[in-house]
Amino acid sequence: MLEADLLGKPENEVKRRGESKLSRFGAKELVKGSQRKRPGVPEDDPNHQGFIYHPERPFALGVYKTVSKMLAEQGFRGELRYYTALYSELDHFHHTDAFFEFDVPGGKTHEVTIDCSFRDKEQLKADILLHVTNEQLEDRKEFVLLIIDTADSIVNKFREKIQNTERRAA
Repeated sequence: MLEADLLGKPENEVKRRGESKLSRFGAKELVKGSQRKRPGVPEDDPNHQGFIYHPERPFALGVYKTVSKMLAEQGFRGELRYYTALYSELDHFHHTDAFFEFDVPGGKTHEVTIDCSFRDKEQLKADILLHVTNEQLEDRKEFVLLIIDTADSIVNKFREKIQNTERRAA
């Protein structure tokens, strides 16, 4: 199983610009522009931009739904978005395979980045390292536990970032 089987890949190809390295922000914006928008919202509707369709791969969709549910259960309100960055500059140069954004009331956007690997990595540049084993992919129960554990890690990281922002504002 490949990363794309877990996280999905952008519907539109995210082109790399030769060997030049975009800033992390620039690479992220390029990825965001390549994602499919929510169906049913016309292209010229100002609400079209930013409404990202739920991921289609079972793992990514399971994590998305679980994160959304956990955030709501913990009293966090806002809009959750998922982006896959596979095969992009964000992936290649900034070691981010996917990321979630969560807009909280008041206009602040928080981000949690994910680096997926089927082997151990010594250096982590993303918020979360998603280390996947063959057992987790082959056993249904292990696969569901991987979804829950991943979602829990993402929610904990969102909580930490939201609380840090609130402390700085106080």
